[in-house]
Amino acid sequence: MEGDKHYLAKTRARSILEVYLGCKNTSIEKEQQGESFGAGKNWSLDAYGEITIKIGIEIDGKKGHGTKITNAKDKYRDKDNLKRNNVYTVRFSDKDFIGRKSLSVAEIISEIQYSLSKQGLPLLHTWYTKKVVPELA
Repeated sequence: MEGDKHYLAKTRARSILEVYLGCKNTSIEKEQQGESFGAGKNWSLDAYGEITIKIGIEIDGKKGHGTKITNAKDKYRDKDNLKRNNVYTVRFSDKDFIGRKSLSVAEIISEIQYSLSKQGLPLLHTWYTKKVVPELA
């Protein structure tokens, strides 16, 4: 069962994809075809949007994440999702979206760009404008 904080984090992630990055077809709980570490079952991204690429946001909470096994599963799932569905996955902690020490919109966008650049994509500075997020200009 999903907690309120996780749901709020997913909602904020979707909002950032839609409002600040201009993504279309945004959703939370976007079902993906593929394997979850060889289990052969479908699973859902926490937030999803399409711009010139497909972006999936995964928000990892303390429960069930952070061990060697879960980190290996997450890495496998992310690679499988890119291969099967052409979706680039970006992972965050739930604390990055909710709470007193949560990241600003500008910091989240920077993290998304950094993660995508680590996956071989160029930084896409056209995703935001000076008007929307002035600190990124």
